[in-house]
Amino acid sequence: MIRKGEYTIYNGREYRFIESDTVEAIELISNDKKDMENGFTYYKKNIYTKIVGVNEVKRIIFY
Repeated sequence: MIRKGEYTIYNGREYRFIESDTVEAIELISNDKKDMENGFTYYKKNIYTKIVGVNEVKRIIFY
């Protein structure tokens, strides 16, 4: 799969993310409904999000 955008590692999994309005935070984006068990909330059709602190992620990857 060809990826494009900004990704990060959170709890051992790779997620796409965008900057959050919250200072020192990013908004993780998932297409896996199971992530709701880990604090993600439903955004819209097949998209789930979670705001986490920048210090909670392992690294940031740019594709």
